[in-house]
Amino acid sequence: MKKLLYFLFLLLPMQAIQAQLFTVFESETDDLVNAPGAATGAYNGCSFVDYDNDGWLDLLWVRGGLFRNNGAGGFEKITTSGLRTDAGFGNTWSDFDNDGDIDVFVSGGNTRGSSMHKNNGDGTFTKVTDGILNDSLALKGWGIAFGDYDNNAYTDIVIAAPFGFAGITDGNKLLSNNGTGSFIRIDTSIICQGTAPYTIPSWSDYDHDGDVDCFIGSGPANGTVAVDYLYKNQFKETGIANYFTRITEAPISTDLVDGQIWNWIDYDNDGDLDAYLTNYLGVSLGLGMPNNLYRNDAGTFTKMTAAEVGPIVSDPGLSLGSVWEDFDNDGDLDCFVTKDGPAYCRYYENNDGVFTGITSEPITDFYAAHYGATSGDYDKDGDVDLFVSATNPGKKLFINSASENGNKWINIELKGVGATLIAGSNFSAIGATIRIKATIHGETAWQMREISAQNSFNSMLSLQAEFGLGDATSIDSLIVEWPSGIIDYCGSLSANHFYTMFEGACPEDMVSINNTSNNISFSLSPNPVTDLLTIVFDVNVQAPVTVSITDSAGKNVLVQTFASLSPGENKLDFQLDKLPAGVYYCNITQAQQHSTKLFTKH
Repeated sequence: MKKLLYFLFLLLPMQAIQAQLFTVFESETDDLVNAPGAATGAYNGCSFVDYDNDGWLDLLWVRGGLFRNNGAGGFEKITTSGLRTDAGFGNTWSDFDNDGDIDVFVSGGNTRGSSMHKNNGDGTFTKVTDGILNDSLALKGWGIAFGDYDNNAYTDIVIAAPFGFAGITDGNKLLSNNGTGSFIRIDTSIICQGTAPYTIPSWSDYDHDGDVDCFIGSGPANGTVAVDYLYKNQFKETGIANYFTRITEAPISTDLVDGQIWNWIDYDNDGDLDAYLTNYLGVSLGLGMPNNLYRNDAGTFTKMTAAEVGPIVSDPGLSLGSVWEDFDNDGDLDCFVTKDGPAYCRYYENNDGVFTGITSEPITDFYAAHYGATSGDYDKDGDVDLFVSATNPGKKLFINSASENGNKWINIELKGVGATLIAGSNFSAIGATIRIKATIHGETAWQMREISAQNSFNSMLSLQAEFGLGDATSIDSLIVEWPSGIIDYCGSLSANHFYTMFEGACPEDMVSINNTSNNISFSLSPNPVTDLLTIVFDVNVQAPVTVSITDSAGKNVLVQTFASLSPGENKLDFQLDKLPAGVYYCNITQAQQHSTKLFTKH
């Protein structure tokens, strides 16, 4: 997409440099601007989150405070919320009790420990003291993350415990949400066995089998390296909750690293989740070791080189967090990396899977020891803004102006329905996957986002998923895969809008293609498929039917049209052994009826 734009820029006068995206938010009266930075070594996280349900993203900055978005571009510090924000390390947000208000868990060590804070729905929070949550010191930790690993519609918690740091003398903790407002500590899980300098945990369904897996950095931070702690969730395979096994596949689980945070993102828009790992010091390299990007090709991972993807994997380390967003709204994910130090952060612009290091933005002209970072469209203007916490002279809020470059966008927030139905997902939709299809600059492709409650350094990004659309004025299709196993297939909708989508139903002004009479009921088996795909579908009338298979770029790879099929059940077999591994879509069309389903080819 951007290669053509770059060629056009060469035709312009030399002074026609790409417009700057970010500006520093400045104000003499704003509470956030005037708050002091963190003390040196006071590692802390931050999150954009709408804690008061008023439609505007607020900000929690651990050690800095809770700041309410005033809806006019600024923030007011809230001192009566009941949250103690003068200490702690990380934070993770989820509506753990499915009551409609998002709650927060804050990690800490030494004399404070970690604690859960229930949102009371009136702008205040109450510390939860039921069961294991009453003993904060027994839950000491560094990084933390909500994730529904047993798919019971209630989010669980993993706490990473760096042994020997901040008064922590034990291992990781896994807390299972029993759906009654309290948690059970699971000490028998492999995740909790042994001690190590664990850093930041994250949950992701990296193998797309329907349950979230767990990834924890090794983080020696002393010049040595180690393998990271990656665990496959076996719940879908066995039906047994709390059953994880150590991932052993190379290179993701065999590389020696100084791992901080694993981010699972689809940087190349091919329909599966790739991995980016930030590294800190490692092998006494002075400035530290570079970060790792692993390309996923339908389950086979390749460690990318600078020759293939640019300086995003060769710049020296001391890296802590990474933030993956389509900051310029062109249709692919860019990356921002925080650096300890003092040092300068890094920003990498994605150019069709190859990254360019950008140094002309104020987000890279910020010399400090940087810790957490979070992103979200806090001013609701159609682009993703960025907050970075750091030592004095401190934190900064960067306002993004990408919406002024003419590129379109769409913002989607998901809401699960909870455990009130036979099948439902947690209210915050943690673990859900959103896929959209759009034609940008003449090329049709899918993009995807996975909703996560920990995807930066001790920080999480906004739960609203924003997609850049370039020159596309609409998206053609939307698919949401919920943790419950429900998959919603929806039709086109206009760009430059905010949408809220509830599990089992498309947005009101959006055409549903799986919940109306225009739906063609069909099934695919097996899924994933290796060679032979069987399609069983029903048609209501005797009329021509087209069955097509499209790849992640939206291109037809197989098409078969039937002049006439009898009403009722029909069965087709497609031989797919010659197709490369990847994510594909099966489409069935008859007259005004159309349905789409996703499958994976191994």
